[in-house]
Amino acid sequence: MRVLARGAIWSVDGTHLGRDAFGTAAVGEIVRDVASTQSLGISIGPPPDSQEVVVLLQRVVEATGECPLVVSMDNGPENLDAVVQWCRRQGIVLLRNLPHTPQHNP
Repeated sequence: MRVLARGAIWSVDGTHLGRDAFGTAAVGEIVRDVASTQSLGISIGPPPDSQEVVVLLQRVVEATGECPLVVSMDNGPENLDAVVQWCRRQGIVLLRNLPHTPQHNP
């Protein structure tokens, strides 16, 4: 599938970056525009919870001045609860992809 309209679909994905000296995992979360593959927002820190993903998405909305029609993400625990409610309140379609399947992300 090719997405031709910038801002129509955002993709959210995380990646394990390593561990600090105390053994705490470092995770990078990224929000990308699917059509342009432009990175819209990035966070780095310990594994995020659902509320922290919402904060990242809300920051991107505030920075870009727009909401996407669709947000694509996997079914990880950080992408449940608050994320589902936030998308519902914003009128955004939540499209699930398979975890550990990078070809599903831009």
